[in-house]
Amino acid sequence: MEHRTPAPGEFVRIRDYIPDIFVELKYATADNFTGHVIYNFTEPWLRYSSTQKLAKAQQLLKAQGYSLIIWDAFRPHAAQHKLWEVYPVPGFVANPVTGCSPHTRGNTVDVALADLEGNLLEMPCEFDDFSDRANRDYSDATPAAAKHATVMEQAMAAAGFRPYFDEWWHFVDLDPYDPEYGFIPTDKETKNMTHAEQAVAYFHIAEPHHNCAQSVLMPFAKQAGLTEEQAFAVAANFGSGMRHGSTCGAVTGALMALGLLGCGPEETQALLNAFREKEGELTCAKLLAIGKQQGLEKKDHCSRMVAAAAALVEQLTAK
Repeated sequence: MEHRTPAPGEFVRIRDYIPDIFVELKYATADNFTGHVIYNFTEPWLRYSSTQKLAKAQQLLKAQGYSLIIWDAFRPHAAQHKLWEVYPVPGFVANPVTGCSPHTRGNTVDVALADLEGNLLEMPCEFDDFSDRANRDYSDATPAAAKHATVMEQAMAAAGFRPYFDEWWHFVDLDPYDPEYGFIPTDKETKNMTHAEQAVAYFHIAEPHHNCAQSVLMPFAKQAGLTEEQAFAVAANFGSGMRHGSTCGAVTGALMALGLLGCGPEETQALLNAFREKEGELTCAKLLAIGKQQGLEKKDHCSRMVAAAAALVEQLTAK
């Protein structure tokens, strides 16, 4: 397939487009002010247009012998709830009930300055320091720290980001976007996972929940010319055998994927036959009954259906 240029608002993994940038996501570890892991992915994501601007800032800084380190980028809405529970202070943490963090829009990034080896340079204060040392009045910073923060701010502003005064590390793309509630970041390592493994990973995401149809369709989204958000929306109402009375949602998601990938009746029938032969049934209620007889919890049984359906799509489209 030809390389497809993402739409400006599409989410992309930053290091797919800026491979020389350094990453140290603070909320992917307990090394943050909460002392807890806030989200379970380790690759930063932004909107494509914001990533392009970040690439420009990186180029400007590399020409001066510096590099950026990313501390935070897109932040799922559920993660914002966790932060607010720990530190409900407006101005430093956005209240997810009355508004949203710019990070949930996918056009905001927290960065620091490093040398070309990735070593963090002296900055005005630590990340998420809630004192006045965090603001862009660098009169209380050392000359070296003030210089580093200023150089970074100038590059980010030249690339199209607006600096936030109260946090020297925080920059917002001048192009606005609405908050994003459906997109779930996945780590770069998913490139080495099978479609079935990716489908199971989607199925086990806690927030937002991915039904069985969504979980099977999502790994094939890019190949089918869809964004992950579009795939998530398309399959939203087809899980649980549409509430147990019809075809298994994993099978429905697989049929959606086949259709979007250009397959016809032959592949469709082959998938149905193979799934029925392997699992014994096609309808959700009867499959759940089989799983119960085998002593499987519902979540484990459905996870197996998701993996089986995605594996069949992968086999039938591997040409």
